[in-house]
Amino acid sequence: MSQYSVFENAIKLESNGQYTEALRLFEFSLQNSDHDTGDILFHCGWCLENIPPVSIHTVIGFYKEAAHSSSIVLCRMNSFFRIGWLLMQNKEYEEADGYLRKSIQLHEAEQVHEGIYHQALYWSAVCREFLGYYIQAIKLYQHIQKISPLLNPESRYRQIKCLLQVGSFTDVLSICESFNQPPPAGFDPLRYQQLQKLAELEYQSMQNCLSDQYITQEEL
Repeated sequence: MSQYSVFENAIKLESNGQYTEALRLFEFSLQNSDHDTGDILFHCGWCLENIPPVSIHTVIGFYKEAAHSSSIVLCRMNSFFRIGWLLMQNKEYEEADGYLRKSIQLHEAEQVHEGIYHQALYWSAVCREFLGYYIQAIKLYQHIQKISPLLNPESRYRQIKCLLQVGSFTDVLSICESFNQPPPAGFDPLRYQQLQKLAELEYQSMQNCLSDQYITQEEL
């Protein structure tokens, strides 16, 4: 069996969720293949990410090597994205945002993969939100709403949370009301119902707060 077919077989095993077997072949390919080394390293990282228990920093090590050694732009972009995602899961938001931005910058320079680009923008906004950079997050959420129908509802809801933090209560009400519209085509209807309920709770809470403030002012 040729070395290229070993790599191809590893890809098939990975696609079927047989990550342990796939990892063994990818590791073999690292020593015995002419395929792009960074791409193989990325797949090693992806397999390890899906084999419990996950050692986040071990996986990140593979993705970092992949990002710096691959000649394939998409591989570098995806490696930066995975690093950012894992760091974000570990609540290392500032470092996570840095890697997500590297993924974003690669796409903006090379126009590589719209899906990863949109995801990187969204999670970068989430990182900035958790870091307390609410205005930056709001701007990103607004941008995502314009370019990604499938991330539009999630971005609208996260924008509500940021607007509450900066006191833009009128905008909160307006965005909450936007959830009365049907979901974008292809968006999970059950998830949209959840977002509608969450938006309704925020709307009612904001209405009550504004009403209480009005009554207090009148009494004064």
